[in-house]
This record gives sequence, structure tokens and C-alpha cells, in this order.
Amino acid sequence: MGCGSQRVDDYESQSSTSQDSGYQSDSSFEETLENSRPPSSQDTAPESPNAWARNLFFHPPANQEPHVGRLALPEELNSWSMTSGGEPSSTPHRVTPCSSGRRSLEEAFGEAGAPLEKRQCPESSDYDEDPSSSTSGCSSSTPGCSSSRKRIRIEHPAGSYKKIFETCEELSEPLPAIITGVIPSFLRGSLLRLGPGLFEVGDEPFYHLFDGQALMHKFDFRNGQVTYFRKFIKTDAYVRAITENRVVITEFGTFAYPDPCKNIFSRFFSYFKGVEVTDNCLVNVYPIGEDFYAVTETNYITKVNTDTLETMKKVDLCNFVNINGVTAHPHIESDGTVYNIGNCMGKGASLAYNIVKIPPTQKDKSDPIEKSKVVVQFPSAERFKPSYVHSFGMSENYFVFVETPVKINLLKFLSAWSIRGSNYMDCFESNETLGTWFHIAKKEPGEYIDHKFRAAAIGLFHHINTYEDQGFIVVDVCAWKGFEFVYNYLWLANLRANWDEVKKAAMMAPQPEVRRYVIPLDIHKEEQGKNLVSLPYTTATAVMHSDGTIWLEPEVLFSGPRQAFEFPQINYAKYAGKNYTYAYGLGLNHFIPDRICKLNVKTKETWVWQEPDSYPSEPLFVQTPDGIDEDDGVLLTIVVAPGSQRPGYMLILNAKDLSEIARAEVECTMPVTFHGMYKP
Repeated sequence: MGCGSQRVDDYESQSSTSQDSGYQSDSSFEETLENSRPPSSQDTAPESPNAWARNLFFHPPANQEPHVGRLALPEELNSWSMTSGGEPSSTPHRVTPCSSGRRSLEEAFGEAGAPLEKRQCPESSDYDEDPSSSTSGCSSSTPGCSSSRKRIRIEHPAGSYKKIFETCEELSEPLPAIITGVIPSFLRGSLLRLGPGLFEVGDEPFYHLFDGQALMHKFDFRNGQVTYFRKFIKTDAYVRAITENRVVITEFGTFAYPDPCKNIFSRFFSYFKGVEVTDNCLVNVYPIGEDFYAVTETNYITKVNTDTLETMKKVDLCNFVNINGVTAHPHIESDGTVYNIGNCMGKGASLAYNIVKIPPTQKDKSDPIEKSKVVVQFPSAERFKPSYVHSFGMSENYFVFVETPVKINLLKFLSAWSIRGSNYMDCFESNETLGTWFHIAKKEPGEYIDHKFRAAAIGLFHHINTYEDQGFIVVDVCAWKGFEFVYNYLWLANLRANWDEVKKAAMMAPQPEVRRYVIPLDIHKEEQGKNLVSLPYTTATAVMHSDGTIWLEPEVLFSGPRQAFEFPQINYAKYAGKNYTYAYGLGLNHFIPDRICKLNVKTKETWVWQEPDSYPSEPLFVQTPDGIDEDDGVLLTIVVAPGSQRPGYMLILNAKDLSEIARAEVECTMPVTFHGMYKP
């Protein structure tokens, strides 16, 4: 079974309200925004908000030759990245925070490379653990607690993580897996996953993590046995690239040059044909009616046969609803109704955001997509610069849209694309003066609620859950502090670098945190200066200012230096839009996925599964059929272990404690995957 899981002690947890974004006036707001910039950017102001990141990291210039920049780091940050100080244990660890408060890295972790001794932890935010017990720890309900621990930290000096960013071939037939353990009898369907599988075409590489051509993976469960299969989605982007042996359609971070075989006049005019939007559906797969679609974040979705993994047809959502593109993270209700969000052209020739509703399976067997409709529209803070939207929140009665300061410059998108050959990444910019806007709307009937909810600047990709409680909307998200675009750090040259370089790059990136925001629904103007949040179980606040703005301060549910809790999942079938307790996530260690995490959002306890030189994917929760508790079920994840005899496997974990139930190993490696689903 391997060495099981192990504890990583360079996490730092907060159980108090975040102190990094206390807004009281315009001047303090600007100071907050300046302080939210990564360390290197405070000394020398760049010409544009993203310029410092573009210069320092692995952003390929217009000629597509990526360069590697270097920035001297403070000596204490260099010395902080230390080697392991203990042996991995054989069981998953339950990790509990002490109490609130931040301390310096030296105070929290001791001298570089030295194991920590038994110590008191008042106002401590680091995790203490008895190495002999998987359920020991320093409880937040026990003030002044102490316990002994050793620093156990996974480093990746061999760089085996580079394998998950390499091209692989599709399979002609399913491979039988070698089973260790016992596959639960209620698993009788398929685990479907999507991600990039082709990282270069001919002599032309793709440059960004989100550029590789879409590859669908499938693990089938039948009678306690497991098979593995994969195929490329035959999108226009893929078929044309393979046919012409070059990049034909511009991707997220890779520009497609005109065909060099054309004469100079043909090549010149090809620049002025307008934007040819990619259909490279590498992000997620979800059901619409009785069909399944592989998706990205454009207006194109691709119908696939989930039994054979054959590509069926390409669908343009613009033919059915006013939308420029939709996210890869819809909300799906129990009857199959699909809700999604995307930007659009709104009133007065300005940009806006539409919530789109696709009905469930139709009695007359017609295509539900043909009956799509817009149910509500959110305004944009800037007329021609919509925010990048990756997901949204939905409770029983409300939609929540978080408008971040990461903007798409539409004019640049439409003009520069044709004139000088830009890619999608060139069209993003961060507006550090806007902070973050929270918008809410009623579901039935669709109605925008025009209150000014504001917060300090964050980056946001994934909502965890959104629910209503006693006149409040609770919004839990995986946030990145500050206004800088995290995708600036996901160039493949960055992720394929040696481990020390990966860590140095991540030191410059925004700090990840799991945050809880609370939005009051009952608002009275006479309550200026007062915290409107009265929920007893959270320290999140909402304070109205004299201009009617309601300033939101979050409660931090989890925070660890360069350790992200991302790709979150919950018991969605029973607890989506409801008060819940557990979230599951993929742990990113300086952007490298190397652990599976469980978080109790009420107590802030965490559990971790981890093995050396093993790189898991987003964990998907499948409930036990007769399960009663919220976490009665299993987690399914694909793990890549490049040094193993069978380097790819599907792992089944007990959702209660992250103990291993079974694994199904195959004799082939697998590239990184982003999202997916379990199809019963």
C-alpha cells in the first residue's frame, strides 16, 4: 500500500478574522491593496499591474520564446524552505489548530531544518502533533495546550512532478488494473476526468498549463474490478493541430501563427479574420439532460459518449442564449437543472454577467440546451473590462457572484489579437483600485439586489459552498490574497522547473487561504459603523459605511504558507446550498499537487493523505448508499507516482479519516487532470 499518508507541518492556520484587509477609509483601502502585492512588487512600481509578474516569471513574449526571470528573495525566505525532518507515518493525520494569531516563520517553525520540540502554543497558528498518534493534536478548545512533534515535510528535489506535464498517447483499449485492497461494492460506475494530454504539436510547444489538448480519462468499476481508458477529445483545435502538425487555434497562453506555407498576402490577411475562439474542452465534464459535455470556459461545449469516449458534436451556446462564454463549474440541482454564469453584452453596450438556466431532461426528448434562458443579470464594475469568472455561488434561494479585480481588457482582446498576435493571457490585467465586489440575486424570480458589498482584493477560482442561515448568506471560497492574477504563475516552464526554482517562484505568488464571507440580507442604513453579522459561529464581519458600502471582512478557515487548499469538493448531493461541515480538497505545495486534504469548516480541523513523489488530483466524494453522516462515503482521486512500477493509479480513501481503502494501479503514467465527475 505504500507508506500511506504523512503530515506536513509548514501549514499555518488562522481561526480569527483576517487582519490583512481592514478597510476604514480610502487611504487605508489603498494601503491594503499595496500590502496585498507580493513581496517583490512593493519596492519598484511596474508600469502596469501585471508587468512585474510578466517580467519575472515564465511569460513568453510575443515571439513565443519563454524566458526565465530571477528575483533575489529575502534571505529568511530562502532559508525557510527546509528539508524533511522526520519519517512518514503509516496513517493519515488529523491536524487541529491551536488558537488564533500569526507569528513569524522563525517563531512558528523554529530554526531552519531543526525539528520542533514540545512547546506551548497559546495564540499559536501552527499545528502540533504527537507523531505516534494519527488523531492527536492541539485542539482549539484547549487553551495553552502543548504536544511534541517533528517537522515532516514533503520536498520534491528529484523533480518527478515534471512527469505530470508531459504528453501521453491515448489508448486503443481499456487496461485492466491491479487491485490492492477491496473496491467498495457500491462503486459500479465510472470516474471521469479531464485535463491536458498533448503539450506540443510537431515542433511547436504549448506554453501554459491550460493550453494542452483535452484528454478524457475513465476508470470503470465492474464487479470489484477496475479498468482504465483514455482518449483525446476530437475538438476542432485538436483535429486541425494534428492534421497540420502545428498549433492552429490560439490557446490560453499560446498564440497560433498563420500557416507558414501560405504566401505573404494570405498570412497578412489571416491576422484580420477576427478571434477564432478555442473549443479545447480540457477543464471539466458534466451532464445536461441525458447527455454529457466536456467543457472549457468559452462558448463551445463538446458532447461526448462517456462509454466509448468518442466525440459526438460541438455545440455553440451563443446560438441559444446571450453569452460570450460560460464557466466550467455549473451548479446542478437534484432534478438535473443546470445553472451557469458567463459574461455578455448588457444594457447600454456595456459588459455584464448572465446567469443561464438549462432545464432538465425533457419529456419530449428534445435537447434541453435549446430551452436555455437567462434568469438574472449582474452589472459589471467596469464597462469594457469584465472580471475573469471561474465559478459562482448558489444557495437555496440566491446566486452569489464575486467580481474580482482580475479583468479582461475587451478592447485589447478584440484589437491586439488580430494586429500583433496576442493570446488570452495577454488580455488580462489587474485593477488594484477596485478591490472585490460581492453581488447577490434572488433565484425565483431572478432579481438583482443592488447592495454595495465590498472586500479587499482577492483572486478567486473555486467556491466551496454557499448557504443561508438566519438572514445571512455564508460564502466559503478558496481565495488568493491580493489583486495579482495567479495564472501568471502557471506557465509550464515554471511548473517544469527544478524544485528550488518552483519554490522561489511560488514565494512571489499571492498567498492562498480558505475564507468565509458572510453577507447580511436585512440591511438598514441607520446601522452605520456596526457589525451586521450576528451568527454566533463565525468571526466574519460586515460593516456599513456612510456611503452605503458594506465592507466584508472574512474569517480564515485555513491558511498555510504557499500551501493551498484548492479544487474543493463537498457532499454535493446532500449539502450543496446547505449548512455543512466538511470540505475536501487538493493540496498544492508551491503549486505542485502532492496531498489530499479534508477540512472541518466548523472546527478547522484538517486531515491529510500524502505519499512521497506522488501527485494526486481533485478528490471526488461518493456517498455510501446507506450513509447517515455527512462524510459517510469515499473519495476518488487519480494519483501519478512516476517512480513506481505502475506509475498511475486510482485511489479510494475513506472520507471520514482519509485512510486508504483500495487502489487500482495501471502500467502507464498519466498527465495532470483538472476536474471531473463520478457517473453512477
